[in-house]
Order: sequence, then structure tokens, then C-alpha cells
Amino acid sequence: MEDLPWLPQWLRGYLTDFLHALFDASVHRSRVAARLGELLERTGERHIVDLCSGSGGGLPAVRRGLEEDLGRPVTVVLTDKYPNLEAFRARAGDEPDRVSYVTESVDATDVPADLDGVRTLFSAFHHFPPEQAAGILRDAARARRGIAIFEVSERHPATFGAMLVMPWLVWLGTPFLRPFQWRRLAFTYGLPLVPLLVFWDGVVSCWRTYSTDELRRLADSVDVPGYRFEVGRDRVRGLPAATTYLIGYPTP
Repeated sequence: MEDLPWLPQWLRGYLTDFLHALFDASVHRSRVAARLGELLERTGERHIVDLCSGSGGGLPAVRRGLEEDLGRPVTVVLTDKYPNLEAFRARAGDEPDRVSYVTESVDATDVPADLDGVRTLFSAFHHFPPEQAAGILRDAARARRGIAIFEVSERHPATFGAMLVMPWLVWLGTPFLRPFQWRRLAFTYGLPLVPLLVFWDGVVSCWRTYSTDELRRLADSVDVPGYRFEVGRDRVRGLPAATTYLIGYPTP
């Protein structure tokens, strides 16, 4: 939903603000940090180019865990096709020496050559149809850049069922979201547009999320010598949830 060009920027921001806050508090984050840390070690990179950053959430919280695990600085640049500059500035302002952003539109299928580092996509890959999804992988492979893609939605009955509680989480969590905005409250409690959009976006995301078999077929379609892809799922212990990942990196 948030990738639709006609959606107002402020409403797209409210949607992605909630989704990123949810990820920051989720049980998926530790496994994501572990996988991304392994990729940084393998590629020797210490810089991350986050694609489809939305409101700039998700990765900054993971970045802090990466620094602790790796024992060295990790920097991030936030990018998006429709950059939310207000949110980007807020994220960069919290950690100006670690987080920066690109003000221009960045196409995930054609990343500018001057954006060095490992590329990441958090809960965004399902927005791309197969041709464009393969293009994202191919662009990373041809540029000899590592890429890490993570999805926390699935085409699974339990995940679809979990979407039913999303509007309630929006209503409960909105007062704690920053920056505080009266308009956010108006479109959450007065006219409940934000909870409905979050619910609809969640259902559509679950339906569109690639399975591991589909990810492997996409990876196999990228015929670039000296580049390898890994696909898998990390189960969340004790919960009917998992993180699906696709990781790519150049090989010697």
C-alpha cells in the first residue's frame, strides 16, 4: 500500500511509522541482526545502503545491535523511491555520525554506483513483481554488492490471522509514536484511516510475500558468475512466526 504513488506522503509516513515501530519491538530483530552481521563479515563491509526505507525505521535499531556484536562502527544511508525526508532527518538527527540519507529518489533496481555498501530491504521485497524483484538481485550481483532481504510476513494462516489484531495495536501504540502529531491522532481515532490501512496493507503483504521456493527461483534467474544467493527461514521459538531471508554476496 505504501508504494502507491497516489498515497499522500503524510499518510504513507503514518503507515510506515507504525510498521517500523512494530519491527523495532519484534522478536524477529535478533535473527535479522545475526544474518546481517554474517554478511558484513563475509563481505568486509561496514556500511549499509538501506533501500525502500519508508520512515527510516527498522535498520537503525538493528545497526546498534550490529555494532555491539561486531565491535566496530556500522554506518547506514537511508533511501527510498518516495523519500520521507522529515522522517529521514529525524532518524539521522538521532545518530548523525552513523545514519545519513539520500534526498533524491532511489530505484532499488538501479542503485547509483556511488552508493557503496551492503544493500538491505526490510519487509519491502514483496512490493515488487517478479521481473522487478529479479532486477533488484541482478543489479546487486552485477555491482558486486552484498544484499540482504528480510520479510516477516508469510502466506500462512497464522500470519493472516495475526493481521486481525493489527488495528488494535495501532490504536494502543499510536500515543507512543514520535514525532507526536495531532493529525495522526485524528486519522487513527476520529476517522480510523490509519488502522484500516495497516490492516489492509498487512493482508496484501502476506498474500504477496514470496515463499522460499519462489525466492530460490528468482535467485536462480540471476545468471551472474561469481555471485551466490542463500535463502531460508528463521523460526521464532515458541511462536507461529518466522523471518524469511534472501542473502546474496560475491564469491572469490
